[in-house]
Formats: sequence, C-alpha cells, structure tokens
Amino acid sequence: MRLAESSVQKVVDHLKKFPNAECPVCHHDQWIISDILFALPEFEYRAPWTQLQPMGGSIGTPIRATIPPVGGSIGAPIRSTFDLESENPQVFPVVPVTCLTCGYVYLLSGIKLGVVPGPR
Repeated sequence: MRLAESSVQKVVDHLKKFPNAECPVCHHDQWIISDILFALPEFEYRAPWTQLQPMGGSIGTPIRATIPPVGGSIGAPIRSTFDLESENPQVFPVVPVTCLTCGYVYLLSGIKLGVVPGPR
C-alpha cells in the first residue's frame, strides 16, 4: 500500500526523535524511507514436513508452501510451514528504512508510527 505524503511525514517526524541514527553495518547516517507500507505475515510452525501440496487436493486450489527444515535435512527437528491462504491471516505492517550506503534495511512498525490503525 502506498503511503500518503502525510503518513511519510509521520515517519520522518518519528525518525527526527533519533538524530544520531547511524547504520549498524557501515556507520553512515544517510537513509531513505519507503513510501510503501509492507506487511509481514505471521509464521506458523506445523508438522509433519511436506514440500508443496494443494490444500484442497486439486489444481487451482490454494497451496501450502513449506520452508525447508533448519539445517536443510528432512530429519531436522524443527519443521515449518507458511500458509499462503489462511482463514485468519495475521500481518504486521512495516515501513522499511534503507541505508543509502550499504543497503541495510530496518523496519518500523506502521502501527507505532500511526500510519495504520492498531488491533481492535
């Protein structure tokens, strides 16, 4: 979602509270604020581990994509699945801020910034 100029200004005003915002990677202090609000989806752990399967059992139905196990082997203890279609998806709105020198990106909460309403 593209942010209105007033919402981008809220991000700028928030960042002005921290005048010494040095990049933790390259130690420069030149940043660019994205004017696009992104959403981080909730990550849900599930078992058993599967590769890729239709949720409804036929072509054209939503799919469930599986993130490979930690360590890269099928026998790894942690298995995780990200549901691409969920009945109640939980997302966290974020505004990326990128270092102009090295490309390091940090994310600010869209809710804390006031560019989107918080949970009800």
